Amino acid sequence: MRNGEPVELTTHSGYGTSGDALAGIPLARNGAGLFQIYRFTVEDDLRAGTLTEVLRDYGGCSRPFILLYPHGRHLSSRVRAFVDFIVEKLGTR
Repeated sequence: MRNGEPVELTTHSGYGTSGDALAGIPLARNGAGLFQIYRFTVEDDLRAGTLTEVLRDYGGCSRPFILLYPHGRHLSSRVRAFVDFIVEKLGTR
């Protein structure tokens, strides 16, 4: 998004990932290029300076994030805690 309008940026590189959203993080850490990912997955890298946010003006648009779990079944306390954490951090939209 830029000024509230969707913008698509296309980049060209010899690197690519498919099917694993986190696979691009080590590539970006090692200088392979730009990478768009959920902020919460790279917050530690941003704080440590191992990754740097660029194109900040284009932020605000993200891939859909969906949390799926079996409805109507007893959830373990770990899964319930994770669901509660995600809802607290990201809200429901």
